[in-house]
Amino acid sequence: MRNNPELEDLSLDFVGRNLLERGETLFLENLLQGVPVGQPLRLKRLSIRAYVWNVQISPGSIIHLKHLTTLEFPLPGSGKAFVSIAFTMISKGLWDVLGHHEIRLKHLYAPVTGELVDYLVSYSGIEYLRLYGPVDDSLAHRFHERVLRRHATSLKILNTSLVASANGQWAFSEHNAHIFGECVGLRELSVSIDYSYGYYSPMDTLTLLLRTSNSLPHLRWLSLVPALSPHTYGSYSFFLQWTDRMSRFFPKLDVTELLENSEGSLEHSHYRFGVFAVEPLFGN
Repeated sequence: MRNNPELEDLSLDFVGRNLLERGETLFLENLLQGVPVGQPLRLKRLSIRAYVWNVQISPGSIIHLKHLTTLEFPLPGSGKAFVSIAFTMISKGLWDVLGHHEIRLKHLYAPVTGELVDYLVSYSGIEYLRLYGPVDDSLAHRFHERVLRRHATSLKILNTSLVASANGQWAFSEHNAHIFGECVGLRELSVSIDYSYGYYSPMDTLTLLLRTSNSLPHLRWLSLVPALSPHTYGSYSFFLQWTDRMSRFFPKLDVTELLENSEGSLEHSHYRFGVFAVEPLFGN
């Protein structure tokens, strides 16, 4: 990298069987320290995939990230989007440093932490937000009430379907549906629903999701998976059981009333409920 100071796009993949067996850690600071601060990088996009990340950085290294608009830590997986291999991220300080230097990302793909939620509350304007990983239920309310509302007018792609929590508070439900409805610029939405908690039945929640989606004028893609807990995270058998159960609901769904709204987005969108894909005009 030191020989390419004008580099704007950097993608690194450290995922491989040998790396997993050796338990090697990727240190972001080590990568950045190899570049002279007198000739800083002009990175706009940085994507790093690994099993174990240490993305803590010193204040002196932030000079290489001042132009950053896209930051991705893609989920290590097995080829199936739902199945995740165990990962570890040590990120304490990263989001504080980005926030302190007013580096306002437009595109973010990362595991959820409390520090990340605080960073997202500190500004507005993100367009692509994809989050995943086990996290405390207590952060869900702050995310929905503060983060989504801060970025409601700018968000175009939102994916929280692979965030896992013990009591399903990160899932789409009656208590946060109105906040999703405020994200009027959304083009793609991927969420989970939890059929184990709350007063709503899965049918009620699914109907509410479709009503909310129909109110989003630009939505063209809707994806739904089961709400994950730390115990079911990455379990493909759990996913298949859930999709089998969900498939029994489809014949009972009545979307006639929704489709009567000519300005709604349901007639023009693609849907994926687990492994089931539904094409536009599925009400016909």
